[in-house]
Amino acid sequence: MKKDIKEQWVKALRSGEYKQGRHALKKEIDGEFFHCCLGVLCELATKAAVPVDAQRSEIDGIWTFNGRVGDLPEAVMEWSGMESSVGVLPDDLPFMNLAGRNDSGQSFTRIAEVIEEHF
Repeated sequence: MKKDIKEQWVKALRSGEYKQGRHALKKEIDGEFFHCCLGVLCELATKAAVPVDAQRSEIDGIWTFNGRVGDLPEAVMEWSGMESSVGVLPDDLPFMNLAGRNDSGQSFTRIAEVIEEHF
């Protein structure tokens, strides 16, 4: 992962700007937005003018990024230097990648620590 992107991502996860959600990169519920940790990275890519098309789908307020619902699109992976679309750690157990950690209830703060330690 690119160092400057990692620093931006960790800062964003700790900022309190993003509400944590599960099972989708981004979801809109009653006008409020919820992101998984990977969705926050997608938002940073969008702000950096990476060619990412964010669209609200017709299903349950879920947003897609380049058509992706739960994992990183290729453009975000290339921009950030991520090698896995779900945030697989080099020594990680199955299902405990970053997406799995997020969906199992680990806080953005804890996920930011994991990113600092392993990426």
